[in-house]
Amino acid sequence: MIGHDHFRKNVNPDLYKGMYDHNKNTSQGYSNNQVQQDEVTISQPQHKPDIKSHEKDPYTEYPLRGFAYTNEVGVALKDLNPTCGKLEKFFWVPALSYFALDIADKFKQGKEEGGNVRGVQYGIRQGIFHALSSAALPMIAIDIGKEVFEKGAHQLKKVVSNDNIIKKKFLNNTPLVKTVGGFAALIMAAKPIDKFVEHYVIKKAINPLFGLKGEHEPKK
Repeated sequence: MIGHDHFRKNVNPDLYKGMYDHNKNTSQGYSNNQVQQDEVTISQPQHKPDIKSHEKDPYTEYPLRGFAYTNEVGVALKDLNPTCGKLEKFFWVPALSYFALDIADKFKQGKEEGGNVRGVQYGIRQGIFHALSSAALPMIAIDIGKEVFEKGAHQLKKVVSNDNIIKKKFLNNTPLVKTVGGFAALIMAAKPIDKFVEHYVIKKAINPLFGLKGEHEPKK
């Protein structure tokens, strides 16, 4: 067998040199690429899943939050016709179910945080919120809206001609006027009532009374 030295010296020195340089460059290129790949692999940060510090409360998000106002829907519709008046009480079923589930959820959260006493405090706080923000105050707003629309329609009828289609179909239909007024008041007053109860009742009165921090529900 012809050795490398013999080939380099006696056969074709230039060819041997080219082959040697090619092998050397290939080896160095492979090593450099491997090092670069290793550096990229090491330098790339590992992906970590996002951690949410505050998860959304499903009871404060629509459409579930809308069940709190089904009783107001019944109040707004009760003047439309006798059938709606009889069905008003059934509109309380989904609302009361929602109240119960939400209060129970807040009791559970409070219990996990500080035992049964804290759970009761959380439950009472949420019950007070719903009693005012989801029941009493919206129903008052609906009654006011009905009265305002009824009086407004009465005044408009004095200046609108009798053959006017709006007067015939709407202004002369007092139950319809009151129903529209009730829904208009509910739509306009729902969010302001929520904010009022949350800030002035829950944050200023109930939280200091029970020694609680934060709000009854996360910001929307």
